[in-house]
Amino acid sequence: MAGEARDAAVRALEILDRGEQALTEFHERVVSGVEISDADAERLWERLDGPGYVARLRQMPPEHAITRALREAAVAQTDAVYLTALAQGAHRAMGHTAESAREFIGEVGARRALPGADAETLRALSRSEAKVHRNIAAELLRASRFSPPVTSA
Repeated sequence: MAGEARDAAVRALEILDRGEQALTEFHERVVSGVEISDADAERLWERLDGPGYVARLRQMPPEHAITRALREAAVAQTDAVYLTALAQGAHRAMGHTAESAREFIGEVGARRALPGADAETLRALSRSEAKVHRNIAAELLRASRFSPPVTSA
């Protein structure tokens, strides 16, 4: 990976890191019992996307292992955001009804191969998976700096 795609990957990693910090702050706030408003949720989404996380991914080769790892990290981080709020009953601020919150929790449980798991368990797992995928992307990016360029025969 070189040039614009490499720069996009570096920026995406930075955005993920800022997103992790935002998620930590959000989790602390939710757990402390502060009522989460729509404005709080909107600010969180802005911090998570940073200066265009999705736009950064579009600058990268779609099937590259780094792109896939960053995409998986973003999905896991997004799940963790929702699950943080849903675990504390703050579903309205996240645009959910009680019913859609239960459905979302069930969908994430099925995706994570833990059907029937509660929101808090899935939140912790999603955060862990986001970190794992982020670290995979970082290691692949670091390794690609030292690898000779691949040329077609």
